Amino acid sequence: MPKQFFELVDSRSSKYWHVDLKKKELKVTYGRIGTGGRVSTKKFSDAAKARQELEKLIAQKIKKGYQKVGASAGKNHVATSRKPGSKSSAKKSTRKKAPTKTKKSVAKKAVKKKAPKKRPGKKIPGTNKNESKPEPTRLDVKATLNLLKKKAQGAGETAIKNRLKKNKPKATKTELLNWAGIWNATAVVDALIASHADWDAIARKDEFWTRSIPITKRLIADGFKVKSYGKNWFSFACDFGLVELASHLINAGAKPTRLNFLRAIKTGKPELVKLLIDAGAKVNATSNSGDWT
Repeated sequence: MPKQFFELVDSRSSKYWHVDLKKKELKVTYGRIGTGGRVSTKKFSDAAKARQELEKLIAQKIKKGYQKVGASAGKNHVATSRKPGSKSSAKKSTRKKAPTKTKKSVAKKAVKKKAPKKRPGKKIPGTNKNESKPEPTRLDVKATLNLLKKKAQGAGETAIKNRLKKNKPKATKTELLNWAGIWNATAVVDALIASHADWDAIARKDEFWTRSIPITKRLIADGFKVKSYGKNWFSFACDFGLVELASHLINAGAKPTRLNFLRAIKTGKPELVKLLIDAGAKVNATSNSGDWT
């Protein structure tokens, strides 16, 4: 069975969980995104029991909010170019050799020398959330269209199949993002993020929208400027009464307008109306006819 990749990315967490089943052996790699993580391996008496345990673990992770992602996104989870802790352990070994005398005063001095570890500007690998992104991966348009084909429906599926008939199918990143938003294709968004997509260039026409919360979280975490390019997206959330989506967009910088407020009232959802009021919407706004509804 091929290796499977999962991640949990929200306002409080940024973790990954990978599972690899090979016959009777189940290998799990987990940790914070951008770190080496930890590895746990377990062997079973037969392959059937191993598979049963695999399905059980996956169900538990999905229940906790983990989302399955593609192999390209999964490979970017784990930092393989550095070994966290190796540098600090080397320093400790040299410092322990220094105090040759057994007097308590000498031991205390040695302890004091270890104290100044946290200095302004000093970076510890894997702990800084603002570390630079990994090197971009080339966006394979054909592979990305194949990912979309699995999610697409109706006329959209036919359009994508027609593009795939060509030897070198073409699609702009704006098209790929919009399709991903419509069909909740999180793997496509992961591929765009891995290629260091320029959201300013992709979303400058303010045409993007999606009701997918996982995609919303991914784009906001990657720097999508909701305040600049999310007006239609936020209007969509208000028009259809999507409270959770509207909340994420407001936290990312969306500002409710008079029209947003009036349409939120028409959805009949008081929690959405309260959300917009708390975000600064004008309560005394009225419709053209002077009515609230």
